[in-house]
Amino acid sequence: MSSPSIAPPSKSIFMCYRRLDSEEVVDRIYDSFEGSFPKEAIFRDIDTIPPGVDFRSYVHNALQHCHVVLVFIGRDWLGATDSLGARRLDDPEDHVRIEVETALAVDGARVIPVLVRRANMPQKSGLPASLEPLAFRNAVTIRTGADYHADVARLVGQVHAALEAWERENSDKLEEARRKKIPPLAGEEASALAECDLQLPPGTIYISHAYENRNSARRIADALEEAGLSVWCTHFESTPIREAQARKAMEQCGLFLPLISQQTESHIDGFFRREWKLAVTSRCVIVPALIDPMKPRVIRDVLYLRHYDIQAVPPEFQNLATTACPSGRTSAEFIDWVKVTVKS
Repeated sequence: MSSPSIAPPSKSIFMCYRRLDSEEVVDRIYDSFEGSFPKEAIFRDIDTIPPGVDFRSYVHNALQHCHVVLVFIGRDWLGATDSLGARRLDDPEDHVRIEVETALAVDGARVIPVLVRRANMPQKSGLPASLEPLAFRNAVTIRTGADYHADVARLVGQVHAALEAWERENSDKLEEARRKKIPPLAGEEASALAECDLQLPPGTIYISHAYENRNSARRIADALEEAGLSVWCTHFESTPIREAQARKAMEQCGLFLPLISQQTESHIDGFFRREWKLAVTSRCVIVPALIDPMKPRVIRDVLYLRHYDIQAVPPEFQNLATTACPSGRTSAEFIDWVKVTVKS
């Protein structure tokens, strides 16, 4: 009997490592990443792969959505052997080999070797042919002791830069795909609707966002609509009809999803702020969603808004359960949760 087919959650960062070689170091780095990236953005086999599934297909599917792949290389990474003394990397079924081979083949993925435990970068001659391109990737070194925090901070900065580069390189493609696939979240023709004329399907998700976050909003909308859900978002021109539509939409929506980012933190105006104020006076379910990593200023709390010291939101938001959709990327768990929420 084949193993069950389970769709992996959509992640941004993939951590590839051999447990006997670098598990303790990876554990520490993973903990250090929590202050810079939402946990939901990081794929790590021990936390992410469900028991009983075929890890080969699961990892292959997961890597298609990852934009940064960190390959942790310790002193024993290259020469690790199995119980018979054969080198693991020479086995086509070795999980590390499969992960690195797949990552190198993913278009647009940034594969970064991370040298730990005083390891040296493997040479091309010591790698299987399928892994030879790894030898030419610029590596990052993580040292121990007093140098550890500075090295990890540098790695975090490089991961952020790689994610931002991916976003810039793919924003036009994403926008074009969105334009071909479905009409805008709200078109100019909607301006002719009066407040009483607006009728939304039951369980509609209302996405509220700053103009600068429109690509993330559209990415979330795509994922929700592909799951058979209805999405609403007003257009950006400030008109009386727009506010009337917002009020009417909030009366009918099953979930109000305000997107929180560095942009919304710095904006002192924008219609999305009016939407947020309207939302707290309505009866709709509100779940703030962080869409980009922010530097934490306080001890970690169960609420993201407190964890990241978010200030530029209505006070009522501070006591709400929150979620994270980094750069608008969603997980299967998030989609399932939305379905349950709008149907309850």
